[in-house]
Amino acid sequence: MPVRANENRRYRRIYFDPADWMMATFEPLKVGEPPFHGQLMNISINGLAFQLVGNIQLHVGDILTLTHLEGRLPITFSGRLQLQVKWIMANNFFEHPAIGCEFVNPPCEFTDRLGNFIYNEVK
Repeated sequence: MPVRANENRRYRRIYFDPADWMMATFEPLKVGEPPFHGQLMNISINGLAFQLVGNIQLHVGDILTLTHLEGRLPITFSGRLQLQVKWIMANNFFEHPAIGCEFVNPPCEFTDRLGNFIYNEVK
């Protein structure tokens, strides 16, 4: 179930419980590699954060291509959307590294749909 914490962030975001099983699928970083996945932690119209699933090496500044977003909530995405890695947090608090990304020139249709979902779903 999405929740909203009190915070001073520029954009409202939805936080996901692991039980929501919101998964992001990304294009491989190198030709011949399989796609990789992450479990969504939160999302806003500006970007998203996820816990990396698998043994993929990411670095701040990397450009990722999101191809699918799906889970138990009524928010999905299928297409190609670029993100830039802004931060990486690997510590004992998270089972897998947490990755924070910013959308790179997302289409208006995507941000409008996402914004409507966020503002209507989270009070």
